[in-house]
Amino acid sequence: MPPYKLHNILNKLFIKIFSPNKDTTTQVPLPPEVYMRLVCGQHDDLADQFNWAGEVVLNMLDEEGMTADGTSFLDVGCGCGRIARRLMERPISSYTGFDRHPGMIRWCREQIGARDPRFAFHYFSLQSSYQTLDGHKGRQPASAFAFPYPAASFSAVLLASIFTHMPLQESVHYLRELYRVLAPGGKILLSVFLSDDEEDGCSEVDFYYHTGTFLGCLEEIGFKARFRQKLAEHHWYTLSTSEAAPALLLDRDVEQTSG
Repeated sequence: MPPYKLHNILNKLFIKIFSPNKDTTTQVPLPPEVYMRLVCGQHDDLADQFNWAGEVVLNMLDEEGMTADGTSFLDVGCGCGRIARRLMERPISSYTGFDRHPGMIRWCREQIGARDPRFAFHYFSLQSSYQTLDGHKGRQPASAFAFPYPAASFSAVLLASIFTHMPLQESVHYLRELYRVLAPGGKILLSVFLSDDEEDGCSEVDFYYHTGTFLGCLEEIGFKARFRQKLAEHHWYTLSTSEAAPALLLDRDVEQTSG
């Protein structure tokens, strides 16, 4: 039996016995299959895989203290609410999710945002390698997208399998935006595909970064990175900010302006 099947069976049993009235995720229907396949890939037991992956990420967020009371949460590439539906059970103060897929955002607004006023979902027309799978070309390059949120807005940020589908230069731009919107003392949880090859690699929609290059980019921007674990091909890291980064970013902004 695959591990996610056993996990789902035990989780449903636990909820039924110990908290039969507290599982708010059961109030939210599963997204359409076409959306779940875009998020999870091709699986015969698609619903089980969708639920298992969401629970795994939620557990990591809980362990990192990123779902605590008062948390202002940003979900970059929120998709069809795989994590949002589970955060409804947590005492976070606010949730903001954005994605480049208009249908998924519409579904999340109708099925999650309408049930919980803490949850807001934003659509942005961004270009992505994923257009080969979902047909949404997008108008704006991700490398030029400025997050439309004030500085220090969020105490917790999630990027679950987002950088895995972005070239490194786009991810570095996102990291700079993330540094700006992350509140002091906040955390970022993200996953990447890493390789020890000298050059970055990619397939149709998957991007692998050289480990040293990626970690070097994090350090240059001003993040402290801590490796959590590897699940399948996903390397999971938590990021926090260091003291030296603001001056570094200011210098970089001055260089760009003067150039």
